[in-house]
Amino acid sequence: MPHSTTRLSAAKASRPAGYPLFPHATGRWAKKVRGRLIYFGAVTEGPDFGRQAALERWLEEKDDWLAGRVPQRNGKGLTVKSLVNAYLNTKKKLVENGEMTAQAHVHATRAGKIMAETLGRTSLVSMLTPHDFGRLRDALAAVDTSPATLAVDIGRIRAVLNWAYKNDLIERPPRYGSAFDKPSASILRRHRAARGSMMFERDEIRAMLDAAGEPLKTMILLGINCGLGSADTARLPVHAIDLQSGWLDFPRPKTGIPRRAKLWPETVAGIRQALDTRPAKMRPDAVGLVFVEADGRPWVRSRGAERLTRELRSMLKPLGLWKPGRAFYGLRRATETVGGTDQAALNMVMGHAAAASDMGAIYRQRVDDARLEAVAERIRSWLWPAGSDAEGGAV
Repeated sequence: MPHSTTRLSAAKASRPAGYPLFPHATGRWAKKVRGRLIYFGAVTEGPDFGRQAALERWLEEKDDWLAGRVPQRNGKGLTVKSLVNAYLNTKKKLVENGEMTAQAHVHATRAGKIMAETLGRTSLVSMLTPHDFGRLRDALAAVDTSPATLAVDIGRIRAVLNWAYKNDLIERPPRYGSAFDKPSASILRRHRAARGSMMFERDEIRAMLDAAGEPLKTMILLGINCGLGSADTARLPVHAIDLQSGWLDFPRPKTGIPRRAKLWPETVAGIRQALDTRPAKMRPDAVGLVFVEADGRPWVRSRGAERLTRELRSMLKPLGLWKPGRAFYGLRRATETVGGTDQAALNMVMGHAAAASDMGAIYRQRVDDARLEAVAERIRSWLWPAGSDAEGGAV
């Protein structure tokens, strides 16, 4: 390629500080990436020697080069960035319509970001290979804290690509290859065994209740009394509670499965206090919720129940009860574990779906309240055994 040595020298001398490319002897702007020399356009005549055009090309393609992919220059088709954006925009409408939780959308956004950063935003989806998905799995494994989390994230990304195929955005399903498989059942079992029990035991829950102030104490009671998770506790609506009769009727927002539980007297008293201490001025999205912060904001945010999670972690660490992976759901695990042998009643309390093989559960239309009360009493008696001097127990 003909070029002027004087022009190259001038281009090099006038290159701004921090400019990522350099003028190569062949008369082109270049950069070495992952040991490979790549060119981004000619060093031209003129005031900027073609720097701007070369920089724009580098910025457009750098995600691919840094990820080890050759960009599809001048290619036509659906890019990874366009796919992720289209998928998230569609799911955002479901959140607005109440058909998807905000927390689920946050998780999908996180997975989409990792997908775009690893595969390259400008990469064509139709050109992705099993090798690319193997790299993506490695990227997920580097940030995920457990095989179970990795399995969920792989599922989320497969959902994005399957959505693209079902909606005619790509002509064929992707070829993932075996390198993008989820962790095996045996790996998940070994991880659970090594991690140990994630439920909170009786003495631990009582220590939490002794240490917690309001409204965290009442939230903990809801977690063990009714098996609520952190997000559902933080978004608990007033209309789901009947304080006169002491019942909770709160279908799970994530699945819509019915859930009904008998409230303990301690739980009712805590909810009454939470309602009585709500601020006079509340944000529109806080009106109608049981738990509202002093500044009028709801405890639950667009990112789920992270405030409750942080509050619980801050309390657990001084008590010596925290370990990675152990959080508010440890109360729900305890509810399921000690709730008794009447599985139909316990499923109603937990909001669990019936297994496809459980024909009785499929035909069952309701569970008598007496059976639900028995579940509540069994858990309460486990937490505060007869003769206990703890609050809520018999003395």
